Amino acid sequence: QGQPLNEKKVQELTTHSELTLICGRYGGIDQRFLNQYVHEEISIGDYVLSGGELASLVLVDAVVRKLPGALGHQDSAQKDSFAMGGLEYPLFTRPQVWNQVGVPSVLLSGHHGKIDQWKTSLSQLITIQKRPDLVEKGSMDLKKLKSFFESLSEEDKKSCGLNFMSWQDLEKRLL
Repeated sequence: QGQPLNEKKVQELTTHSELTLICGRYGGIDQRFLNQYVHEEISIGDYVLSGGELASLVLVDAVVRKLPGALGHQDSAQKDSFAMGGLEYPLFTRPQVWNQVGVPSVLLSGHHGKIDQWKTSLSQLITIQKRPDLVEKGSMDLKKLKSFFESLSEEDKKSCGLNFMSWQDLEKRLL
């Protein structure tokens, strides 16, 4: 019944020195208790669980990973999906070729500027493809993004999960 848990709410929760989570079971929590002791209700989605324990773990994990020292690299949480306003670019690991699909060539180039530009553009394309509701109107240079999309090789589109879409398909998602 509460406010949806999102990136903004997670950031806000990291500013508190302490949080107390109350987890209902089955039917919930007595409304009189909620009225007297609960400052805010938070929802992790529009579905029902048997209890609030799993939802509280989701909230704790989302908040703790934002705290200094929680992750291996201090900047990691700042570059994840939603932290930058959209979804993260596709990730790749070894081997270089898996099931006859290779890692996009730019990632093997060693050119950090091109790699960063590639990641930013791919992040935008993936956000349009999977979560167009996250795209703010006018926030993307669509001409530049179209040019980037069209410059991708068919192999790179395949490895990134974009091979079954045309630019027109992506554009329709923004309408």
